[in-house]
Amino acid sequence: MKTERFKIISEGYFTQFLVVISLLILFFSFFLFTDYGSKVIDLIFSYNWSISLVIALSISFFVLLIAYILNIRIFINKKNAFLRHNANAHKFRSEILRALDIHSDLFCFVNNKLQISWANQALLSLDSAIVGKSIMSVFFHEEETYGQPTIVQSSLKSMKIKTIVKYYPPNSLYKDEKYFKHACIPIFDVKSEIVFLFFISKDVTARIQFEDAKHHLTSVIDASEDAIFVVDKQGILHSWNKEAERMFGYSAEQMVGQPITILDHYVDFEILVSIFSEENIQQKKGIRHIEMVQINRLDRQYFVSFTIYPFFNEAGDTLGISTIVRDRTEAVMAERALIESEQQMRNLALHLDKVIEDERKEIASAIHDELGYSLSAIKRDIIWLQREVNKHDSKNKERVEDMVKLVDTTIQKVKSISLNLRPAVLDHFGLVAAIEWQAGEFQRRMATRCKVVIEPNDIVVEEEFKVPIFRIFQEALTNITRHAKASRVDVSLTQKDNILELRVTDNGIGIPPEKINDPNCFGLLGIREKAASIGGVATIERREEGGTCVFLKLEMKQNLKQ
Repeated sequence: MKTERFKIISEGYFTQFLVVISLLILFFSFFLFTDYGSKVIDLIFSYNWSISLVIALSISFFVLLIAYILNIRIFINKKNAFLRHNANAHKFRSEILRALDIHSDLFCFVNNKLQISWANQALLSLDSAIVGKSIMSVFFHEEETYGQPTIVQSSLKSMKIKTIVKYYPPNSLYKDEKYFKHACIPIFDVKSEIVFLFFISKDVTARIQFEDAKHHLTSVIDASEDAIFVVDKQGILHSWNKEAERMFGYSAEQMVGQPITILDHYVDFEILVSIFSEENIQQKKGIRHIEMVQINRLDRQYFVSFTIYPFFNEAGDTLGISTIVRDRTEAVMAERALIESEQQMRNLALHLDKVIEDERKEIASAIHDELGYSLSAIKRDIIWLQREVNKHDSKNKERVEDMVKLVDTTIQKVKSISLNLRPAVLDHFGLVAAIEWQAGEFQRRMATRCKVVIEPNDIVVEEEFKVPIFRIFQEALTNITRHAKASRVDVSLTQKDNILELRVTDNGIGIPPEKINDPNCFGLLGIREKAASIGGVATIERREEGGTCVFLKLEMKQNLKQ
């Protein structure tokens, strides 16, 4: 195109040059008619001036003929160039229209009367008869109704490009609510006058809804009581909510774009690396929970839990990590206070048990020693009195014999009370002997077979453990007596590697499942608390084959040998 234009311009300049030459020749020819011209010709040429004139006129005519022919050629070239330009412009316009026609956005041309003169297929698919309609009635019906200005009118008035994002509720043109970004572009001619308006409508509903959803999600995340932030696979922070600002003391402007390891002065560096390492995430590929992570600030200390949500692409590669940090400080402190309180209560219960056992021991000793001695003395006196009565007063013989029997019965009751308060065998012979004695008493009193197995035979238990273990055994036998309806009881006391185990099993009706953890079952509660007070664990189970099993497991301080 540029070559042809240059060629036409060059030929035009040459034609002008020929015209100038022809005019000069003509001027010279007329100059020859003068006297001065004749003298010049005579000086220059030796032949007649008329022949020179004919020659000059012939040359001038020939030059003008050439100029005329060249002008005709220039005209033809200009016409051909104009036709080619129009053809190219038409082709270019067709290509532009075809490209606009297959585009998913809405395009149309609007004339000066604000009527749609052309529309692409995307717009025609909404309304096939849209060409010829007013652009106002199609896109700005509400503004037209209320007389409000539109970007079309503003663009015509200002002769500048105007844009706007407009919301459309569901109507005859759009089945669902839509957001469109409109752009109105004025197109000018060579005189800088508007020929038509190029109107573009782009459906930005998805983007607007995404931005709204993002805004709502950001609002929800900012309103969360947990610290929430997102880290990419390089460990760079991309979001940081309000609670994270409060917990760590840094604003979002300070943290976004920084590596997560910037928090290593608050959280142990190795913990940070293990939490956000690519290797751990790829291995587990799921939600991870990390409890009891300490955040050490200058003003206070936090105990938090990390919940890590990695997200991946379709190939399974890690894109980033969403992390929720929950402040567990109050719960941890409350749990510690509860554990401390429970330990204090157990220590108090242990102390009270010790006090009660000491009192029982003193009472049992007093009953056995003092009351038993007094009853024995009374019995001796009654026996002497019986001998005297037999000699002199036979009438009161039976009465004295009843007195002797009553004293014997009282002595036995005193012994029984003393043994129940504190079996002397426990203090004098140890836990094994006391269990064997108690099992024998149970079998004699209840007429229920009670078998005891001791393994090994030389088990010796620390003094502080003897009484609680024996009381647990007594409570188990008491429950069997009251509820089990058993015909057989098996008792085993074993010790291996400083682990002492006591198992009491019966073949009765079995404990109801709802009673195992019933807080109103004080006997079972007492068994568990006594076990916990000495560092052991007691479990009560209902056996599948019938009956109940009370199991005590206790770690001994040392392996004592008798």
